[in-house]
Amino acid sequence: MDFDRAVEEALRIIHEKNPDLSCAAEVAEQVGVGAVVFNDLRRERIKDVEFDWDEILSFEGETGPYVQYTHARLASIQRKAKDRGEGEGEPDWAALEDARGVLLRIGRFPDVLRSAARNAEPSEVSTWLLGLSREVNGWYASHRVLGQDSGVTTARLALVRATQQALAAGLKLLGVAAPEEM
Repeated sequence: MDFDRAVEEALRIIHEKNPDLSCAAEVAEQVGVGAVVFNDLRRERIKDVEFDWDEILSFEGETGPYVQYTHARLASIQRKAKDRGEGEGEPDWAALEDARGVLLRIGRFPDVLRSAARNAEPSEVSTWLLGLSREVNGWYASHRVLGQDSGVTTARLALVRATQQALAAGLKLLGVAAPEEM
């Protein structure tokens, strides 16, 4: 395994997707190294590790960069909200009725951690991270967060913040960085 190659490839992908990113080299380091580490930890310890450069560095699918990108996307929403002065009102929690999947996944985090520790199985954490990323991306695709009624925006931003914090905590436990931008 060559971390330098992973970082170089991540930098190439970042330049394609976000050529104006000011901290591209730093993010490429986080994504490249994170992709290799996440790939190793996402499978059960008793299974062979499959290594495919295109697969592990993909920003879509069952990969570390996908989870990192989800984290960065949620951070971006929060930066925009702060710049616009949104999310300061009283939350309308009813606006999260259809976010049940995201909320349930976040709520399962402590149990996942206990099980992963008890079984010495980091793949349980990576599987949970992938599931939470899929869940929040599905929710986000059909729900605008910013520019809504104040109470709706505030509640949705709380969900975005909680999800981002959970993703960051899970990635940190695996030794993978959680970039704020990608």
